[in-house]
Amino acid sequence: MQLFHFDPQNLPAPADEDRIQTAWERFEEAAKKTTDSDPNGAHDLMPFIATLKSDPAGAKLAAAVFGNSPFLTACWLNDPLFTKDLLLLGPTAVRDQILSATHDGSQGLDEAQLKTHLRTQKKRIALTTAVADITGCWGLFEVTGALSDFADAA
Repeated sequence: MQLFHFDPQNLPAPADEDRIQTAWERFEEAAKKTTDSDPNGAHDLMPFIATLKSDPAGAKLAAAVFGNSPFLTACWLNDPLFTKDLLLLGPTAVRDQILSATHDGSQGLDEAQLKTHLRTQKKRIALTTAVADITGCWGLFEVTGALSDFADAA
């Protein structure tokens, strides 16, 4: 399992070190729930989390998110399969998936389903954009472009 490429030297230091351990514990709990709800075992996230924790760049990225932003931490923890895809595929590929899912996935939904769908996609684009920004994968124009493209798709 290989994380997307980024330079960990550019990552911000965590402002609140105390939140990091709690977030790791919550991430493992969320992963276990996801794994337990999958009878085929295809979504076993524990090997991914072990890889992320043992990878210096991955652990530093998690610490930067967990220690600086409660909102982004919640986005990370509440959608662990998405977080895995983001960290393995990288922000650009995932952004394209989000835009497609936002535009095409909203067809035929009733109002309540549409609201839920758009809230999920909004959280995903927020996490994706933040990860791309803090890792230096995207510059200002790509960051603002992703947010603008999401607004158009929504």
